[in-house]
Amino acid sequence: MGRLSKRGLRLWVIGLQAVGFSLIILAIWLDEVMDVPHRVLGAPATPANLDECWFESSVTLLAAMACLIATSLVFRHIRYLEGFVSMCAACRKVRLNGNWVPVEEFLAYASAARVTHGLCPSCAEDFLTELRMDASRDPADGRGKA
Repeated sequence: MGRLSKRGLRLWVIGLQAVGFSLIILAIWLDEVMDVPHRVLGAPATPANLDECWFESSVTLLAAMACLIATSLVFRHIRYLEGFVSMCAACRKVRLNGNWVPVEEFLAYASAARVTHGLCPSCAEDFLTELRMDASRDPADGRGKA
């Protein structure tokens, strides 16, 4: 089996479970209708009991539904947890495959987004304020102009 996508893996697991439960129901019916233990193992013959067969099949279907729902919920939770991105609080680098990379590199890897740079209005104002303060200082002694 080659590498499956996450969606493909989810469908494969759920499909495998569905096939398994279907085989159990088939075995229940074969046991009741064809009396498999009598034919294969030489056990005493028993008459077919379709009420028992329907009951066992219904219980198996309920178990199958519970199992399939639980599996779907687990895959949904995994998808939710995989949505978290670990980012350094200090330098803003992102953990990618065990390495810390700039956020721009992460975005290029994780999506088709292209990154460009700019300044938000708040940062632009802070930057301009800092430039004005630097320009008002005397380069010789580091103090402001008189």
